[in-house]
Order: sequence, then C-alpha cells, then structure tokens
Amino acid sequence: LSEAVDRVWTSWTIRLLAREANVSFAELIDEWIAWAGTQAQDAARERESMRQFILHFCALKRIPPEFYQASATAEFGAKAQALAGTA
Repeated sequence: LSEAVDRVWTSWTIRLLAREANVSFAELIDEWIAWAGTQAQDAARERESMRQFILHFCALKRIPPEFYQASATAEFGAKAQALAGTA
C-alpha cells in the first residue's frame, strides 16, 4: 500500500483528480493497485501507465477526461524531458 501511495502521490494530475466530487485519494490508490498491480516498471513505462490509469479512472467515475489528459501530458512530458537531460 505504501509503495502505491509513493508511486501515485508524486503526480499532480492524480492529486487534482482526487479533489473531484465523490472521489477520494484512498479510492484512487485502491483502484491503482487493482489496475496496475504491484510489479515495478521502468520510468517510461510507469509514465505511460499513469496516463492510461488516469483515462481509466475518469471513465470509471464518469469524469470528462480532457483536462486530466492534458494535465498528464504536460506533467509526464516535463518529467520525460528532465530524465532525458540527466541521462
């Protein structure tokens, strides 16, 4: 559970999504664990998984995904550039 929190909490998109009406952070974590499992992934695969999870969760909760999709693209694109700069 704590590993899932560590993996998900770093995402500002997830933290914004947790503020939606009728959504809790605990619910997001539970769904992430059910959806993603517990296998570790490399950074690129983790970013793609987060993007896909955000779309999945929006569909599950009937939340229009456009804002969250754009936020995730901006967030994970910035992280990708930062990682590429340090490699």
